Amino acid sequence: MDSSTLGLSAAPDLLINFHIPKTGGTTLNILLRANFPGGAYFDAKTGETASALWTHSADAIEAAYRALSPEAQRKVRCVSGAHLPMGVHTRFGRPAKYITILRDPIDRVVSTYYYIQTGNPVPELKRHLGTIEDYLESHIDPGAENSQVRILCGAPELDTGYGSDGLPAPFAAVEQRHLDMAKRNIEDLFLTAAPLAQFSLLVLMLRRIYGWEWRRTVFERINVTKGRAKLDQIAPATLRRIEELNRFDIELYRWVEARFRAQIEALGPSFAREQQLFDFVNGGIQAVGQVIPFGVRKRLAKWLIYRGGGRAKAA
Repeated sequence: MDSSTLGLSAAPDLLINFHIPKTGGTTLNILLRANFPGGAYFDAKTGETASALWTHSADAIEAAYRALSPEAQRKVRCVSGAHLPMGVHTRFGRPAKYITILRDPIDRVVSTYYYIQTGNPVPELKRHLGTIEDYLESHIDPGAENSQVRILCGAPELDTGYGSDGLPAPFAAVEQRHLDMAKRNIEDLFLTAAPLAQFSLLVLMLRRIYGWEWRRTVFERINVTKGRAKLDQIAPATLRRIEELNRFDIELYRWVEARFRAQIEALGPSFAREQQLFDFVNGGIQAVGQVIPFGVRKRLAKWLIYRGGGRAKAA
């Protein structure tokens, strides 16, 4: 069945996972790797990045792709595995569309702070972190100030590198025009942009477009920041400050929520029923995750979905 009859876009020649840091993109990457096996998947990770937004070099990604034989290049259907710069789609010499996930900006900033604190993405930044209030007022990290607009708009002045002290160099502030650019890029260049809270709907949308097997859609959230405070444990004044520093991200996130909701509603009631079944099964599988090995959980999910009427072929 033609996916356009279901309110879906046709599968692009090349699908690019535009992974914004701390938005669930690692989990999506694992699903993409499983559903684009062998030479269909191209890992865009090229090593360390010089960007304070953690994006990898478009030149390095293109060089790695061009190093493949012409036959291997033709086999690639999905690019993923790294934080990519806007505009990288032009480096492959073929029609391409992005997909991406956006996260509630307040929750994303809190998660980023604790990720830097407990992990080791930028050692010098970690050493200068201080409290979350110190982190916000130091303006030391562009990832804490409208970073989703920064990355999606593709304006080079909004990124920065690292100084000789190992800390991000000074960076420009996001303006209204950058928000407008980010929206325009999503409209023109993306298959879809989904809120993290609707991750399962994004997975089901991709399943319909590509005809993925049910057993390859079961997922567990990966790279979840451990030991982070919940939002209700953060001082109200601190949350308000995060809002102030991320007002353009908040506007973009609300716009994406409404846009994605309209895309899903266009798919009709059968898609909603499919989501209910999938969320029930996948949620149950994750709930017993500490007891049953993941491979067993995947087989159980497959059986439950098929038993519930999920054998219908994907569009």
